[in-house]
Amino acid sequence: MKKTLLLVLLSITSTLGFAQYNFYKFSATAGVGGTSFYGDMATKPSYAGNVNLDFNITPFSTLGVEVVKGQFDSNPDVHLRQFTNSFLAYNINGKLTLGQVVDFESSNFLYAIRNLYLGVGVGMIKNKHTSIVRTKTNPDGNPYTFPGESDGSSMYVPVNLGYKFMIQDRFGFNRYQVQLNYQFNTAMKDNLDGYQDPLYLGNKFKDFYSVFTLGLGISFGPEGLY
Repeated sequence: MKKTLLLVLLSITSTLGFAQYNFYKFSATAGVGGTSFYGDMATKPSYAGNVNLDFNITPFSTLGVEVVKGQFDSNPDVHLRQFTNSFLAYNINGKLTLGQVVDFESSNFLYAIRNLYLGVGVGMIKNKHTSIVRTKTNPDGNPYTFPGESDGSSMYVPVNLGYKFMIQDRFGFNRYQVQLNYQFNTAMKDNLDGYQDPLYLGNKFKDFYSVFTLGLGISFGPEGLY
């Protein structure tokens, strides 16, 4: 009898000390937003849309795949170069939410920011230059062709920073989410703008770009316990 009572007390103590959460093991998110390109040419903001499918390892850590469709648009530079790249990118990534590594129940502030996350991945971006200036006339009257690829591809590394606003269903599970995500991407090749000119024409930097999206998501599938 005494052993039984002790086990019950230990069980109650454990439950009080460590809150448990039920969660769905999968989530899907679709978002829209804008792009910014950072390279050798001045660009203007353009559009993007993305779709994510994530496996929820815990309520606060995920492993997933993402597909992004978007566009980069440039203004003419001093060499008359100008391009529009309608790109398609896809990556695998992992995200870790603050709630995974802090005791958010000990602080109202930590509880409020528990769904702030950071992530990193690896992917491939495929370029499709729907408009690009390939030739110009030099001062001596001879034509010059800008070297580069119009439809190439490159590996890239995405780094994500964002926040999830979670909405519970009638069972108390986090079923729906509104997600703000900023993604900074480093391309492994210097071909997103379609130009690979010599250094004297201003080809100094590798290509980087960012995508900012507002997304809506839903969680589903089997349930996990955390």
